[in-house]
Amino acid sequence: MGEQKLATRSCQIEMQLATGEMLQGEIFLQLVGAHGLDGQRLDELLNSEDCFLPIRNEGGVTLVNLRQVASISIPDDQENNSMMKLGERHLVSVKTSVGAPFEAEVYVNLPSNRTRVKDFLNQKLRFLPFFAGDQVVYLNFRYILQVKD
Repeated sequence: MGEQKLATRSCQIEMQLATGEMLQGEIFLQLVGAHGLDGQRLDELLNSEDCFLPIRNEGGVTLVNLRQVASISIPDDQENNSMMKLGERHLVSVKTSVGAPFEAEVYVNLPSNRTRVKDFLNQKLRFLPFFAGDQVVYLNFRYILQVKD
């Protein structure tokens, strides 16, 4: 039996591995996502049960182990993020084990009126969204060393 193909859209991303190596390429997101007809967001893909993410670039397709990915950046205008910016806004400084520290915004809107940065960081997610300039930077929680509020 052949596999059924789902309609997808491509997005350009930049990925930093745990080794510091940078990869650039194209990923594919489904046109229908968990949040309705707006399409799949990158965080839905990154926080799914999948362990490997396919990235296409001029060298072909590479499957990357998500446990070894420190961060993935996607242009803000390619991510369907209007719902991601609901909640209390916090300006933070982030230091990871790979790469330079950076300033970003996080938005916290969790149940039971939890709106602190600590609540945001303690979610049971593999990758957390940080808004830095015109990029959404998804950080693997394993590589976050410090966040200053």
